[in-house]
Amino acid sequence: MKTSGPAVLIGNIAVLALGALLAFAGTKPAAPEYVAHEWGTFTSVQGADGVQFEWNPFIAPELPKFVYDIARQPATGKPAVIPGVVIAGKTGTASRQRMETPVIYFYSGKERTVDVDVQFYGGRITEWYPQLTNATAQSPRSAGIPWPMRTRASMRWTDVQLRPGADEAKLFPHDATGSHYYAARATDAVPLRVKSQGGAEEHEKFLFYRGVAEFEAPLLVRQFGDHAENLQLQNRAKQPLGALFLYAVHGERAALVPVAKMKDGEFRQVDFDFEKLARPLPEVRADIAARLRAALTAEGLYEKEAAAMVATWDDSWFAEQGTRVLYTLPQAWTDGILPLTITPAPAEVRRVFVGRAEMITPATEWALLREVVRFADGDAAAKSAAVKAVQSLGLGRFTAPALTRAASTGPQANAFRNAVAAITESIRPPVPSPLAKAGDRVAF
Repeated sequence: MKTSGPAVLIGNIAVLALGALLAFAGTKPAAPEYVAHEWGTFTSVQGADGVQFEWNPFIAPELPKFVYDIARQPATGKPAVIPGVVIAGKTGTASRQRMETPVIYFYSGKERTVDVDVQFYGGRITEWYPQLTNATAQSPRSAGIPWPMRTRASMRWTDVQLRPGADEAKLFPHDATGSHYYAARATDAVPLRVKSQGGAEEHEKFLFYRGVAEFEAPLLVRQFGDHAENLQLQNRAKQPLGALFLYAVHGERAALVPVAKMKDGEFRQVDFDFEKLARPLPEVRADIAARLRAALTAEGLYEKEAAAMVATWDDSWFAEQGTRVLYTLPQAWTDGILPLTITPAPAEVRRVFVGRAEMITPATEWALLREVVRFADGDAAAKSAAVKAVQSLGLGRFTAPALTRAASTGPQANAFRNAVAAITESIRPPVPSPLAKAGDRVAF
């Protein structure tokens, strides 16, 4: 039987083609050459009843001086002033949500230029870098949308140059603040080059911004027991919440309870008895950092991005005294609150935000009430002792909202409210005087 000729040749070609297809099917497709990744944090403060209230820290996390601030012009250090109006920045605004340190990374196999547009429903942008094309980050009101979502901040960077392979790290700005801002650069993202309005070029590893808002976070946390020994979690989002972590720090000890993903609308009861769960702080701090990095990569961040996010917030998330819940937010929720448009569109846009619910426990509220009463009724020595006792609670930047909460739940007499205001002022750290003239009004 003949084994040569056109039929055999065709058969051999078919076998080779089939083998090539099978070999291709067993390999992973090449990674897209142009993608965008983003991470950030939304922080809220909640009382024992789960109510999320307006708050304002004494001092916001330190940012480098080159970052643009709606209340300060980097070139002069002076507030951005509309005639007769001083614009209040992040530290001058009480709000339910503080959107902290979103950064947008790009990965591209070739040089390209992109436009980036971010809308923020129910909020306003307070800081950013590099300079925006619309440098005022306007907050127009949207007709027909109920409060608190009626405002919409608009932020835009045009002609952002992606520079893969360029040695531009030496051009990245630095200052001596020691800010955690710089930890976000420790990724494989491509360098960016953006022209400011004056024509000067600005260089960075990412696009950065922060803001404040009035809407409520999707996770509601109710506390039971003086020290929140039992918590009721409720997911009010229309999408599942990702990994959740109950975490508390008291002195040199900490407690951690991981919680599985919550379906939309789900209630969950969780035991969180600190005394039974507590371990040495360094041990628990390392444990939750590793778990959160794994959760962030499971949501789609690259490993270096997840590590950069955890490094940025390590002190705040894991070392601050108090009780909190950290959880990953669904991208659909983020896209609804914070729509992002990149032109031309990347092959992939991955956005991973962490919600932080800081809880003021019943025992803390009661301790604050006692000290406010002592401050109101006491002599100079008693007032000084009350101030020291409030500081010893270790609430840090959450002291002011906790005191405000005490004022709203305690006696309603004017004397009580005045005492809350006085004790709050007594523990406020010194800050530079604003450059506003007397009589100027503050815009929020």
